[in-house]
Parts: sequence; structure tokens; C-alpha cells
Amino acid sequence: MTDDVDLAGLLCSRLCHDLISPVGAIGNGLELLRADPGGGLEELALIEESARAAQAALAFFRLAFGAASHEAREVSVDEMGRIADAYLRPSRHRLEWPAAGDPLTRPAAKALMLLILAGVSATPLGGRIAPAAPESHPLALSLTAEGRRAGLDDGARALLAGASAAAQARDAHLVALARTAAELGRRVAVAAADETVTLTLAP
Repeated sequence: MTDDVDLAGLLCSRLCHDLISPVGAIGNGLELLRADPGGGLEELALIEESARAAQAALAFFRLAFGAASHEAREVSVDEMGRIADAYLRPSRHRLEWPAAGDPLTRPAAKALMLLILAGVSATPLGGRIAPAAPESHPLALSLTAEGRRAGLDDGARALLAGASAAAQARDAHLVALARTAAELGRRVAVAAADETVTLTLAP
């Protein structure tokens, strides 16, 4: 499996890649305001939209990639749903969040956010992302991703299985998910059929 230093580098690259677009758009909006001080409404709307996207990404990434092993705090289903919805809203993905469920420990919440990112990877053309509340066990987390050409290639499956495969920044969440699942005493099970991918934290 990718070591800690490599994973940290992958995560940093991934964060920079995902944040450069909204942060860059804020800069562009400010430049337009300076060039035309008499305008402003469209530029301010661009800045506001981009700032919201950056804030949503940071909140999501803090939960998905932040340290969790020493935090005793539980995270409510509503809080996780708000964070995930705000992150996915600008994308081509539609979040279907469970209506109810018990709070999750911080490590389990981290795993669920990483499952969402894996579901997004499995549906590159957009689609439905539907996490399920655990029933039989607090760590029995699962997610269904459905969309055109949904699937995970062999390389992604190998990373989810914890293989010591070459990973790139775009794969950081898959490596982190495999690592988090292992720390919880689980593994990531993948099932695919009819443009639907199901990801489960299995024993």
C-alpha cells in the first residue's frame, strides 16, 4: 500500500487540483471588477458562487481527508448530508441522502465521505450518488453510484483493495478509502452491474 509520505503528497496534489478552479475564478472576478468598477453585478455573482464552491470543497475535504483517529466526536447524518450536498451541488451528480440514521463516529464519517468520492469516480459522466445508513453494524456503510458508463477500472479496484499500485493525485481518495477501511477493520467491496456500482465496507 502507498506509504504515509506518498499518500500525503497525493492528497496535497488532489486538494490543490480541486481548489484551483474556484479560487482562480474568484481572482478573475476581482480582476474584472478592477477593470470595470462601474459594472459589478455579474462579477460579484461569480465571486460569490466561486467562494461558496471553495468553502463547500474545504468543508467536505476536511471531513474526508482530515485526521480522524483521535477525535471522539460523532457526526450527525444531517451535518454530513449538508456538507456532501453543498460539495456535489455544482457537479453533474445528484445526491440522494438517507432521511434518517444514527450519528457516525468521526472515522466512520470520514469513510462515508471517501465512499462518496469513490462513487463520483465511478460515474464520470454524472449520475446518482446514494449512500445508505448502516443497519446491521455501525460500520456497515454502503453507497450506490448510478449513471451512464458507470464503473471502476482494474487500477481503481486494485487501489481500493489496498494493492501497492502506482497511484496519481486523482486516485488519492481511493488510496485513502482503502487505508481508512483497513483502520476500521473493514475492506472495500465493489459490485458492478447495469451502469450501477455498489461500494460497501465489508468485514
